[in-house]
Amino acid sequence: MKAKAGVWAVVALAVAAALAGGAIYWKSKSATQGGGWSMPPAKVAVAAAVQADFPVVLACIGSLEATRQVLVPAEVDGRVAQILFTPGESVKAGQLLVQLNDAPEQGELARLQAQARNARALLDRTRRLVP
Repeated sequence: MKAKAGVWAVVALAVAAALAGGAIYWKSKSATQGGGWSMPPAKVAVAAAVQADFPVVLACIGSLEATRQVLVPAEVDGRVAQILFTPGESVKAGQLLVQLNDAPEQGELARLQAQARNARALLDRTRRLVP
């Protein structure tokens, strides 16, 4: 009995495999013959290849930024009297870039120099008077 059941199981498995194989074959054959639904071919634009020269110069809009740049903050307040460089020009360390209006400081210097001269004159006079 067990042998008959094993034979029937093998036969049933073979029939199932044959049916599955037939279904796969039928489906692939109908797909290649256009019998089934398929995606339409994609539309593409076609142009003939032509040898041509391309321009070496390209005109476009953009912005440039220097790879090396420095911000120059003011150490003192004041009005700028003279700018001694042009934007984009290369400069060297220690080069004078901006001249500030130093008229108030020059006036203060002259006042203090006059005060120092008066103090020296007073010192000389005092030394002459006091033995």
